[in-house]
Amino acid sequence: LSPNNCCTGVTSSEAYLGSYSFENGNENSQYTYLTQQITDAIGTNYQLSFWLLAFGDSSNGGSALTYGVQPSLLPDPSVTLTNPDTGGAWTHYTMNFSGTGTDIISFGGYDNPGYWFLDNVSVSAVTAVPEPPTLALFGLGLLGIGIMNRKRKAQKS
Repeated sequence: LSPNNCCTGVTSSEAYLGSYSFENGNENSQYTYLTQQITDAIGTNYQLSFWLLAFGDSSNGGSALTYGVQPSLLPDPSVTLTNPDTGGAWTHYTMNFSGTGTDIISFGGYDNPGYWFLDNVSVSAVTAVPEPPTLALFGLGLLGIGIMNRKRKAQKS
């Protein structure tokens, strides 16, 4: 992910997994973005996954974290957490989206006077799980085949 020039940057003080995480905060309520362009398959379902450690504080301008995936930076990402506070514990977040060929993952926000840390950001394809009606039809088909085989065996005897 690529930060713009006003973000705090990479830190080793707090990390969910590994040695480093992205830290943002105490920027006098300046909204900063961290973005990454990805190439994906059109129409394929994906899941954005990340871990957040936030010390939300609304005492001096508050805080916000906006994240999402879209074909361009406009419109703004689709999810906003206002005054996120994970209580000093890493919290896992996910978001599903459909690929458009080229998408931009973005995290934007501010935290004044606190900080938030972002780690282990990943995008993975989501495999389709058969719906219950599909499984029911499959089961009925197997039952019908079983009944037909039983009738054939009975007629031969």
